[in-house]
Amino acid sequence: MRIYVAGKWSDKVKIKAFMNRLTALGHIITEDWTLHPDGGPTKSKELLLADAQADLAGIDSADCFIAILDDPAYRYQGTFFELGYAVAQGKRVVVIMDPFFEKVAFLALPQVTRVTTHDVALEILGKKK
Repeated sequence: MRIYVAGKWSDKVKIKAFMNRLTALGHIITEDWTLHPDGGPTKSKELLLADAQADLAGIDSADCFIAILDDPAYRYQGTFFELGYAVAQGKRVVVIMDPFFEKVAFLALPQVTRVTTHDVALEILGKKK
């Protein structure tokens, strides 16, 4: 299965490890944004645009979108944008989330599968068929 994984930039090492677990099961990561150069607020508009376009192209080419929302203190602005885009594109959506996010209306949509651990998400996705 072709998968796009979204989450918090500062968790990119942990998210990359999860991506590696997915690829070990035979899945393909459509855009590895953890490899984008870090620039934070000093990143040029051109680099920000290139990153955003690459991420959206990764969602476009994915069969499944996974969002990792495990920090209740973080706002996940980019991740929620990507999640909305994935829903609008009709993608299968799996959200690994802290219970804090249970009251987010868009996560209640029927096409969103909500789980609380990486392991449960991996079980749901299984090995590539």
